[in-house]
Amino acid sequence: MGSTTIKNAPAAKFGAAVATSAEQAALISDETGTGALVFATDATLTRPAISAGTGSFVTATVTTLTAPTANVTNLDAGTAAGVAGTIDIFPASAGNKGKLSITAAASDGNTTTTIVNASQAAGRTYTIPDAGGNASFVMSTGVSPTGTFTAASVTTLTAPTIIGKDIDLGNATGAGGAGSLDLFSATTTTGKLTFAATANTGNHIVSITNAEHAQPCAYTIPDAGEAASFLMTKGTASTMATVAAGTITTLTATNIDAGAAATAGSVDIFAGGTKGKLTFSATESTGNTVTTITNALQADTRTYTIPDAGESTTFLMAKGTSATMPTVTAGTITTLTSPTIIGNAIDLGLAAGGTAGSLDLFSATGSKGKLTFAATANTGDSITTITNAAQGGAYTYSIPDAGEPASFVMTKGTVTVATLTAGKATNIVGGAGGTIPYQSSADTTGLLANGTAGQILTSQGGTLAPVWGNPTLNGCVVVKASLGSPAVSVATAVATAQAVGAPGDLTLDGTLTADGVATFITARNIQAVSTGAGDLAQTLHIHGTNIAGAAMSETVTLNGVAVVYGKKAFKTITSIAVSALCVGNVSVGNSTKLGLPYMLTSRSDLATTWFNNVQEVTLPTVALGDSAAVSAITGDTRGTVILNSTLDGSPVSVYMTVYPLNAATLYGAVEYST
Repeated sequence: MGSTTIKNAPAAKFGAAVATSAEQAALISDETGTGALVFATDATLTRPAISAGTGSFVTATVTTLTAPTANVTNLDAGTAAGVAGTIDIFPASAGNKGKLSITAAASDGNTTTTIVNASQAAGRTYTIPDAGGNASFVMSTGVSPTGTFTAASVTTLTAPTIIGKDIDLGNATGAGGAGSLDLFSATTTTGKLTFAATANTGNHIVSITNAEHAQPCAYTIPDAGEAASFLMTKGTASTMATVAAGTITTLTATNIDAGAAATAGSVDIFAGGTKGKLTFSATESTGNTVTTITNALQADTRTYTIPDAGESTTFLMAKGTSATMPTVTAGTITTLTSPTIIGNAIDLGLAAGGTAGSLDLFSATGSKGKLTFAATANTGDSITTITNAAQGGAYTYSIPDAGEPASFVMTKGTVTVATLTAGKATNIVGGAGGTIPYQSSADTTGLLANGTAGQILTSQGGTLAPVWGNPTLNGCVVVKASLGSPAVSVATAVATAQAVGAPGDLTLDGTLTADGVATFITARNIQAVSTGAGDLAQTLHIHGTNIAGAAMSETVTLNGVAVVYGKKAFKTITSIAVSALCVGNVSVGNSTKLGLPYMLTSRSDLATTWFNNVQEVTLPTVALGDSAAVSAITGDTRGTVILNSTLDGSPVSVYMTVYPLNAATLYGAVEYST
């Protein structure tokens, strides 16, 4: 819009309200210029309706349309009279580099070129690749999206897939322009696969096609080392027939002829590595014979390996077509590496010529030693056979090391071994360590279990087995008595320190009590004490059992704060009665006197004491069995022993002489119990 000025108006007119557009027009002196007529700071303009009139519209050149959408039916850029026009489309991203220009070139006729899309099944985006230089599109005749390209030279197709019926490369009807199809690797820039046509003597078509496949297959052209031709079969058969010449690297045919009747040939089979091969070659025969290598009927998949003979050699074969090998009667067999030979017999050596032969069996796990079967000349032409008797199971019989050459011990006939009349027996089958054999009857040997230390064997007469027993001397027996594994003594093992307010029983709550009963590993005496120095006359009446489980009672008198000890060895304590009120607290435990299982009648009857399986050097302190006038204050009727070693849970045992004439001499008098 041009500049507009406002006329000078009378003050009266300016001061009055302007009511009509005519009055406004009277105030405006010029509709053009460089200024601006402003009616408001934020004006809204409504598009007017333009009706047809007698005037004409002048076509202008639109240089820029900044609105993102142009809702128009047609948009003409330039004029038909020869003024060129271009539509430029700029990218929306930042940077504003590049544009897409749509420009028209003059045609020979007044034709219209239209770019239109075919019917699309979904939204599509078609991208123009960078051709590297000015280029033209490759188009097909008509409106079909696919078709045949029959003209022009296509130098580069960057799309990975071409969908169409046929592609013609070169010109068959023109000046003979050759065409080729180059396929490049997707992963490297070196090398390509080219399909090119060579002129035929006739107008023939050569087609490369595939036979019907049961699964996806990839066929690779190996490197022949130089220019080469494919080996093909005549016709459309999918298998290959006989090939009579040439070098064949891979064949799936029924037959393979390597060489010809007068030309030598061989079949070479290479391993997966780069060294060695297996060659099958033919040697000329005296007659026109065919030598066939074939397999016998196999019950399972087999692999037959040709061992390394160390030099050129010949196979050992059997006559006929039998799958098993018959008797080999000639030749010397030096090595058979197969672990199993299946045949009727193997003859080693020559019987008529006196040539010795042997069969050597080597270990599968070591390289030293072998088992040799060799024959020695007989006085007569006799046969010695080594065979097995019927076996009740699978057994392995080992030849022990005799330390020097030796002979087997054999029985006459096929019976089992009965009597050994020579040599020395080093082992008796079924005998355990420490057992003693004895002849229980004729031709029968029995085994007697070992006794305990210090016992002796006593004959029972006749064929009865002897028995173990302790030695006796004038009606006495020396025995080993185990006293268990007593632990260190505990002052509160029976009853913890507790007040005694009146005569009555103590609560048995010590460290070795359970359910109101104190139990010791080994029968032992008690110890008791009070924390009151004045508790000097009160008595403790203890009731329980001895080492044999018999009821036993004992009475001890408190001595104030000095510890008092019992004389009897209790195995269990079931109650402790206090005779009167005590000033201090009273506690009861176990001590170091250990009860004996038999009556000790003399100091000399206790031979030795053992602590932790070691004999004590110093003699122990003992108390003899007290069997006279048994009461609550007398000693243990069997006796007690105090070791010089400190009890710590180690095993304790004693060797002592006992007199098993009767119960009184063996166990002493019956214990006192009330």
